[in-house]
Amino acid sequence: MQRQCDCQTPTVLIVDDDHRLRETISELLAEDGYRVLTASHGANALESMRGQHVCMVLLDLMMPTKSGWQVLAELLDNPQLPRVPVGVISALVTETPLGTVGVLQKPFDLDRLLSLVHTHAGVPAHH
Repeated sequence: MQRQCDCQTPTVLIVDDDHRLRETISELLAEDGYRVLTASHGANALESMRGQHVCMVLLDLMMPTKSGWQVLAELLDNPQLPRVPVGVISALVTETPLGTVGVLQKPFDLDRLLSLVHTHAGVPAHH
């Protein structure tokens, strides 16, 4: 599913309980021209998705408070949440879960991450 976001600066939401990983991905995507939002667990992620225009989500599955699995279930079941491409970031999952566009297995290749984001969130206009 290739999808182009309808804005000049696509927004990517990074959801992971690992602060350093969120920061690393945030810096990489910001340098590439994306607007970046972050959340440390699923409840924060869903809140961000209700209040912001998000083009893609990069989602860890194993988190406290509300897991990525719970977020995925809510995204698939709740028609009030936007339908956006979800890429999984995981140390354990190798198969692409239902409702997602790909898996980046930790530790992952940064070029592969950028490729996944470019494909599903679009390339920023000033890239």
